Amino acid sequence: MLDPGLDGTAVPAAHRGLLRYARRVLEDLAEGAGWDAEYPRDTWKLRRLGISGKGAEIRFGDIPQPWLKDLAKRWARWRLSTGVPGERAQAGIRAITRLAGFLASRDVTALAQADRALLERYLADLHRELAGQDIQGKQTGQLAVFLTDTRRHGWDATLPPDAVLYPEDYPAAPKAGSALPRHVAEHVMQQVEDEARLARWDNPAYRLITLILIQCGLRISSALTLAFDCVTRDSQGAPYLRYYNTKMKREALVPVDEELSAGIRGQQERVTSRWPDGTPALSKADGVGSAAIPAGQRATDASLRARLTTALDRNKQLARRERPAPPPARPRTRRPAVGTDPIR
Repeated sequence: MLDPGLDGTAVPAAHRGLLRYARRVLEDLAEGAGWDAEYPRDTWKLRRLGISGKGAEIRFGDIPQPWLKDLAKRWARWRLSTGVPGERAQAGIRAITRLAGFLASRDVTALAQADRALLERYLADLHRELAGQDIQGKQTGQLAVFLTDTRRHGWDATLPPDAVLYPEDYPAAPKAGSALPRHVAEHVMQQVEDEARLARWDNPAYRLITLILIQCGLRISSALTLAFDCVTRDSQGAPYLRYYNTKMKREALVPVDEELSAGIRGQQERVTSRWPDGTPALSKADGVGSAAIPAGQRATDASLRARLTTALDRNKQLARRERPAPPPARPRTRRPAVGTDPIR
């Protein structure tokens, strides 16, 4: 339809646009539109789903595993239905497509085989191919979201409980000329993580929040907004912390150990004993309160930072006290020379 006319003259640009539009309308009439017609196809044309934007198509044809393709389609449909732009949904499927090629080369035939050990081999392969490029972090990040959403929605119960990607698995490549990211000095982290020093916290709620920040890598804003019932377990009984990612504006899960799970349960018991009518917040201060935060109110970013600074200052003072005192200074006396009297 868009080829030159019979006399060899080019079709005017205005006519070409009209012809393209007419062809799309005819294709939609012939092939159908809407989810019922588009979902079974290997290439989704997003305009047929009423979605506009940069991502015009999402392609599933290069995913050879039917079980992985079905999961990818379900994930993409859910993301699009929640308002995720087509371009981002398209990027997610590109990440799954690359994973599919890796799984095919390793003879992986089921999702149950995609455990943490396999994911680490995939990350190594991804680093070998894309090391130093921004796309490495993006691909790994999309895969992490796919695994989290699959587990959270129960789309496939055979997903191993240790099939998890952590934030440090996909570090963002620093931009040219930008400063290195700030980090906490090692000696400061040793002070914060020391069990004896953690035991000196005068408020169990703040102590628990500090442990969650250390072990789970949450932002302070996410840790302070934890719901009262924030621990969930998978089909095998492994505990996970459910939290709201304040940056991505969505719920997420992170695995925790039984010790931290027991600490959260202890905080729940303390809060329940003090407020029997219940409370939606886990981080209510259960002590007597302070100038920074009255008892019974939700902990805040500023109050936690103030308490942490106070705890570090207290640790410095205790370290000075525990340090052995230097021997007392004595004035040096000069020995008189032979045959002379000392100066009096």
